Amino acid sequence: MPHAKANVLQALEIDNHNAEAHATLGAIHSGYDWEWESATDEFERALAIDDKLSSSYCWYSAHLVCLEEYEK
Repeated sequence: MPHAKANVLQALEIDNHNAEAHATLGAIHSGYDWEWESATDEFERALAIDDKLSSSYCWYSAHLVCLEEYEK
């Protein structure tokens, strides 16, 4: 996962308006880093850039379900 995170961060350095990269970083923050707020921020940024990107909705919904379970 560290390589994936490094690659997505590099992609965002090249183009910070890349919705897929923001969604992927959100998934990494959520599933690997457990950085809940950062994950939420990245998913919301991805959706603000492209609200038709289905993977953002898929990963964001999974993130929200995990958050709900974690907070129980």
